[in-house]
Amino acid sequence: MKVNLGSGVGEGIKKGPDWLNIDVHPFPLTWDVQYLQWDLRRGLPTECDSMELVTSSHMLEHLTHVEARLLIERCFKCLKSGGIFHSGIPNFPRLLRAYLDGDWDYILPPMMHFASNGLWAEVMTYALFNSPDDPHKSFWDVEFALWLLKDIGFINVKIVPFNPELDVDSELRIRYTFYIAGEKP
Repeated sequence: MKVNLGSGVGEGIKKGPDWLNIDVHPFPLTWDVQYLQWDLRRGLPTECDSMELVTSSHMLEHLTHVEARLLIERCFKCLKSGGIFHSGIPNFPRLLRAYLDGDWDYILPPMMHFASNGLWAEVMTYALFNSPDDPHKSFWDVEFALWLLKDIGFINVKIVPFNPELDVDSELRIRYTFYIAGEKP
């Protein structure tokens, strides 16, 4: 079994009989997918040692670091030996570095649709805090994410490239995301 955490209800949905999509929001579409409406702060509703892959994209930042750690620990227990935890996480330090350096080519082009007037404050506010109904609750950087996976017990923890089979193929996601993976021994 493969599990897609925080799948959303649109283009992030994974199709196929071996995928379980989990999200806190109800699924209004009639697609033929496995979907479970579930608040992941309550844990992971799967059996231990039952999954080969757990993936998430732009989900962990919607949890506090404590909530995210508890969820990743549960993922570790639910993965089979050799199973992979994979996550795409917004690269907040890179976005802030671009802002501080005045690197508007990095910041503005893909995010202009979020800024009705093109002002940096509106763009950065959206990037950092998202929306009021589903706000970002934590900032992540590569070092912390890699450390956390290692501290939980994952091996072969590393930065991995974008994979269109595991994340939405969009310029916004590719530009503003770092990807990590770790294996359960």
